[in-house]
Amino acid sequence: MRKPIWLTLLLLSASACEGLIEAGSNGRSGGASAAVIPIEEPLGPVVCGPSLPLLPRRIVRHDANAYALTVHSIYNWRGQYYAQPVKFVAPFIRANPGDLFTTFSSAAGVDEYDLDDALTTARMVSEHYVRHPFARPGPICSGAAGCERAAFAEVMSRLFNRKVTGAELDDAEADFRRHVAAGAQPLRAIELVMQSILLSPHLLFRTELGGPAGLTPEERARLLSYGLHGAPPDGALWALANATDGGLGDEAALRAEFRRHTLKPEDLPSLRRFLSEYFDFASVTRVTKDGRSSFHRPAVLVENTEAVIKRQVQASARAGLLRRLLTSDDVAVSDSTGESWNGPVGTTTVPKRVGILTHPAWLAGFSEPNHNNIAKRGRFIRERLLCTPVPQLPAGLFPSVPDRPGQTYRQRMEVLTASASCSGCHKLMNGLGGALEGYDHFGRPQSTDNGSPVNAAGVVEFEGQPNVAFSDVAGLMNALADSRQVHDCFVTNLFSFYVGRTPTREDACVLKRLKAVYRETGEDTMAVLEELFVWQATTPRRPVGAP
Repeated sequence: MRKPIWLTLLLLSASACEGLIEAGSNGRSGGASAAVIPIEEPLGPVVCGPSLPLLPRRIVRHDANAYALTVHSIYNWRGQYYAQPVKFVAPFIRANPGDLFTTFSSAAGVDEYDLDDALTTARMVSEHYVRHPFARPGPICSGAAGCERAAFAEVMSRLFNRKVTGAELDDAEADFRRHVAAGAQPLRAIELVMQSILLSPHLLFRTELGGPAGLTPEERARLLSYGLHGAPPDGALWALANATDGGLGDEAALRAEFRRHTLKPEDLPSLRRFLSEYFDFASVTRVTKDGRSSFHRPAVLVENTEAVIKRQVQASARAGLLRRLLTSDDVAVSDSTGESWNGPVGTTTVPKRVGILTHPAWLAGFSEPNHNNIAKRGRFIRERLLCTPVPQLPAGLFPSVPDRPGQTYRQRMEVLTASASCSGCHKLMNGLGGALEGYDHFGRPQSTDNGSPVNAAGVVEFEGQPNVAFSDVAGLMNALADSRQVHDCFVTNLFSFYVGRTPTREDACVLKRLKAVYRETGEDTMAVLEELFVWQATTPRRPVGAP
């Protein structure tokens, strides 16, 4: 007796595809804090040879956007949508708040909420697709003998993004006949089979099983398309995946396809998503402000910063992107955000803005409801830009900064954290966050705080290079932009986002290679991504059961 599809999904999720997902493939492995990636392997240096370690075989769960675009693909016939896809709530929309990047959810299974969303979507889409008169160029089934098999083949190949086997079509036909024998009309029987297809693990997950030559051509096509665009492969990529000669099995063709898909880096959804999560400026939408805040428009501030990032990616993705993001005075001021920026609407430069960390979206997000927070801002710089972990507060400790008239927030924080029990951690954060005290909790420039002049001077400590003293935020941002540690950390974060997990000791050599590519190409972010995707596609997979 065949298992119900919902039970199959739960068993798949619970077993995590035993024998396919191995140690080191889970997004939460590697021993690192979920909030920070250590820049150096704590177990000591790793000797790198000419070949890299084998990669584990794994399955990758789609996120909500990739799932939705894959389902929408059944409505697309030769580049034309005959009807708007039915609206639905895609599963996998909830991310684990403890994950550094949302891509870490690719290692997750299917929980009861995801299953409920998937069941609802399967019912809605199957009914709409089968019965909507304009969902396809013609009826889903002409009534001729065996027409349902052709319909199932078309839908399954689109949803699974691969060739459908004869055995799979035999199973679908058998289900169809079983529903008809139970009294269902043919169209209703097709609907029910489509529901099963829409709940198949082959839709919810994609495989990276590969073999001695790395991923298969079909797996390479899915890696490129979903990894870069979060969407199914286009016709040209799919044709290469199925070519007998000169297809994606050839590294040169693989690199050429990567470059075709990244001709306009500013339009690359995955890169925009990475930079948004890397800088985490959308956190402004999660902080409620007290007092006079009618001018504060969190969602619009996020859009402003996204517009700036798109321009900077267009200008610098192939040379010095991170440097520009940290130091550029490029801004985007819209009708409702002029007071936050302290600049006129439509302007593209504003005094006292030096990179993304001086945008109102970021500053307001890394503040409290009624004051800025130098520790929170400093922790971000220390952990996200320098990849240096800062210990968490002891459990049950909730310190508050006392209100002392005439003292800035930085002065009060430094008094509060001067004790030996606090200074060890706060010396890693206070000075860095203090450089941003020239901005209030809305992200507006300020020269005084609580009646006293702000002090933005400090010293940034680096690993393996001299410390740098700075007198203002511009000095700090330029010091960060010139730091090899910061650029190495950026590459490590790119790895984690695009691979969907924190690096392990086995990744030390590929990280070393990626950092070298970054430096040798003049800080070319796209060159790093190309090497990263080629590594994922061509590295042999570890046989099941191998150590």
